[in-house]
Amino acid sequence: AASVSWALRCVYESGWVECRCTLSLYFSGEKDGESKTYYDSGNIESLELYENGKRNGKWAWWYKNGETKKNGTYKDGIFTLEQKWEKEL
Repeated sequence: AASVSWALRCVYESGWVECRCTLSLYFSGEKDGESKTYYDSGNIESLELYENGKRNGKWAWWYKNGETKKNGTYKDGIFTLEQKWEKEL
């Protein structure tokens, strides 16, 4: 059976409490499909793809302002490629 799961995680950063919400798809108890995490502003923080409970496919992270932070690729749960964009904070 298919299901959708969400989790709310709040962290203390730089004097502020910031919350992130993660939405994941499950099939037969395993993550399967997109898993997205959002900043409390509503901008996307990360995107991961899963197949039968393993990371498989593209993976990406963004800064709070929407600029690309890093991305990569997984194949059967093994990380195979990464690109990073450095930014002074």
